[in-house]
Amino acid sequence: MDMESTADTADRPAIRRRLDDVPRLMLPARPSARRFQDLLSAMKTEDVDKIPRLPHTPPASDFGSPHIKVEGSPTLTQRSFSSSYTTARSSPPASSPVQLPSLAEFDRGVESLIQSSGPPFPVRPLQRTPVVASEPLPPPRTLYDQPVYMNTQASQSHHYYHSPYPTSEYTSRHDASRYPSPSSEKGKHCNKKYTNEEGDFIIYMWTDKGLKWEDVCKEFRRRFGGPLRSTQGLQAWYYRANLNIPVWDDDGWLVFDNEDDITPQVRQIKCRERDALPTLCQRYPERAVTYHWVDPAHQEQASEWAAKRKQQLDDRQARRREREQLRQDRHPYVGHPNARSKL
Repeated sequence: MDMESTADTADRPAIRRRLDDVPRLMLPARPSARRFQDLLSAMKTEDVDKIPRLPHTPPASDFGSPHIKVEGSPTLTQRSFSSSYTTARSSPPASSPVQLPSLAEFDRGVESLIQSSGPPFPVRPLQRTPVVASEPLPPPRTLYDQPVYMNTQASQSHHYYHSPYPTSEYTSRHDASRYPSPSSEKGKHCNKKYTNEEGDFIIYMWTDKGLKWEDVCKEFRRRFGGPLRSTQGLQAWYYRANLNIPVWDDDGWLVFDNEDDITPQVRQIKCRERDALPTLCQRYPERAVTYHWVDPAHQEQASEWAAKRKQQLDDRQARRREREQLRQDRHPYVGHPNARSKL
């Protein structure tokens, strides 16, 4: 084995030299694509048919497209292809391929089917519902048909967003029957504050006179008039007033926290029973004796406590003025706008 391999190795340079001596011009040159086209054009039709070709094998399809089944070994050579092509041309095909019609023929066939059997679905004319038929749609409006308003919030919203159909007719026809309009008195309320006399009148009519809230509201309107006050508004004010009731002792004197205070202590009463609540003559007797709508009997009962309260409040106010005067005498520049600059 070693001697044979040595001989082959020795002969390789000689073989390579002999191949190099072969002239390159002796090898056939590969024709170009243009030259190949010229040769084909010069040949006759029967000569072109004699050229062996590979059989045209269309891809397999699920719709039953015709295809050629190639028999033989998996690895086919050029000779097997040429032989199969010759056999295919010599023997007639088992099943000829289906020839599809052109588009014009297909359209003519569809039209003939429609004329013979009619349309697949009956054509129904467009009909309107009875409601819409009885009430025709209004003509559409353009932006220039809308009314013009001058610099108002409603005009701005109407200018930027408007419906091409009148909204008043739609609202009156659909919404008016479904949603009843609220009453004129329901939901109205007044935000104006009650005066001392108005509040004392509510307390007096409810506690001292013992009227019902409906009657209290009627008497209030008859007495003061002005803006509309609802029964709920009067009740709400009365319950808030019960959270700020002055404190007095058994003799009717007010109770204060300090000697310098002119505002008495207050308490809260959350009970809603009429008999457990103090009357106007007990709360503010000094004011009850000044109202002409208070009964004379009630004014006589409140006169004693009114004198005590008036005297008590006057004395406290007088003492406060005296203390303020003494403070001004000791420190004349205290409290002055330019006190810091003068000191």
